[in-house]
Amino acid sequence: MKTRCILIFVLSLFYLSSRSQVNSEPALSDAHQTVLPYNRIIRPAGLQVFFGDKSSENHSLDAALSPDRKWLAVEERYSIVFINTADKQIKFVLNNNSHADHMGGMNTYSGITWHNGKNGTEVYWSSIIRGTRSYVVSAKWDGTKAEFGRMIEYKTQAPAKLALPNEILISKEAEREFLYVVLNGNNKVLKQDFLTGDTIWVADPGVAPYGLTMAFGKLYVTNWAGRHPETDDKDVAGVPWGLAKVDNKTAGGSTREGSVAVIEPSTGKVIKEIIVGLHPNEIVSDKSGKFVYVTNSNSDNISVINTETDNISETISVRLQPAINPYFGDSPNSLCLSPDEKTLYVANGMDNALAVIKLGKMATLCL
Repeated sequence: MKTRCILIFVLSLFYLSSRSQVNSEPALSDAHQTVLPYNRIIRPAGLQVFFGDKSSENHSLDAALSPDRKWLAVEERYSIVFINTADKQIKFVLNNNSHADHMGGMNTYSGITWHNGKNGTEVYWSSIIRGTRSYVVSAKWDGTKAEFGRMIEYKTQAPAKLALPNEILISKEAEREFLYVVLNGNNKVLKQDFLTGDTIWVADPGVAPYGLTMAFGKLYVTNWAGRHPETDDKDVAGVPWGLAKVDNKTAGGSTREGSVAVIEPSTGKVIKEIIVGLHPNEIVSDKSGKFVYVTNSNSDNISVINTETDNISETISVRLQPAINPYFGDSPNSLCLSPDEKTLYVANGMDNALAVIKLGKMATLCL
């Protein structure tokens, strides 16, 4: 199971950071401060682990904790970084350009997970190469170094110009292992035989699918732009992956819906579409599979789905100072549960902060 708690503060810090130039930078009062691309100064809490090529686009995108909790694999834009959780030191950096068939490869916004199998301990993640080809890539990890393994390619389907894989999930079902892959560009979710790569089914969950999780024997997939528009819907706009529902009256043409598709894993049939907040990103489930949590980045809240009924049981706001702040823009983009599952941690990308939520009937929020 993927765990992002250790580097969730890094995901918050670098959510929208790029190497774009600014006209001037404010002066720093101490070495622990950092200037963001939009001239905001922050002083990050905790230990900072730095990596990446400063001369290139440099993001900390996603992270996964190894099953033995000894290693954190971080998906950086052009590499996979292996960090020892005991001493918080970088042990190895696997650069995309170190593989002849992965030259120029850029890792996508999410999609990294560990796997223990016949090939030992491996990491799988999503990548694109030269902006035209899409892959799920693997690397074997021996505790000292990582070596590239499989490269599974996904073909682009019109009108998309890139299949664009994001979240992936490896699941054992009836003594067989399967790979689930979300293709954000193609508007598809695939189930494949993990060993052979053969496609079991292809499903259409909605517009711009992104995250996925398994809970209560069902697959849950977030759709950035919600359900497909009806044929008579006049408020639509073209996006790289087709048409999306938009709000032309009050939101300047931005998407007006986000959704979660519930899929039957054996057949790929969409059994329900749940309307959540705007731009749903990360989705995780608890150990029991009873609840699923979704970050709605453009609504500044979290949707909690009861998987027995597939209805929203609670919506939790993560807006900073909501009593005096009526504006959207906190952008929750990642989340994880504490080991005892009594606390939910949410990365507010534009606040550069963690929202800490005490779960229960009367959930309380502190920042």
